[in-house]
Amino acid sequence: MDVKTKMIAFAAAGLLLTSCGSKEVESSVASRARIPADSVIQMNLQTKGYTVTVNDLTAQNGISMYAATNGKTPEDGFEGLYVIRANDSEALEFYRQTQQIDQQIDHFRYIVYTNDVEYGNLMVCGTETALKDAGITGGI
Repeated sequence: MDVKTKMIAFAAAGLLLTSCGSKEVESSVASRARIPADSVIQMNLQTKGYTVTVNDLTAQNGISMYAATNGKTPEDGFEGLYVIRANDSEALEFYRQTQQIDQQIDHFRYIVYTNDVEYGNLMVCGTETALKDAGITGGI
């Protein structure tokens, strides 16, 4: 093999490795949830007929929460969503445990980010339909 052929083979191998690396990044990005701003979530859910309540307890315990339901019981087709933001990851976990959110409905889906650059300390949980109605995409 001459030098020119070796250089072409080396360059081709480098491109192949580079493209493999970018595919891993794309696939991990694709699985990450896209969560709109709270005001957009609230508007989307209200447009779909959900009742939305806001509890901003940031000053007292570092937690703010949006809760939305369609007003039905689990037997009648309940759909619901919680968006919980916290000042720190410990407050987020403490709130989840004390409120027993995961015990209220057994088919809730969870998206949790702690110390995330984009979302901070955030937990979104809800039924699949409510998540979609809120405009939350990917990762669900």
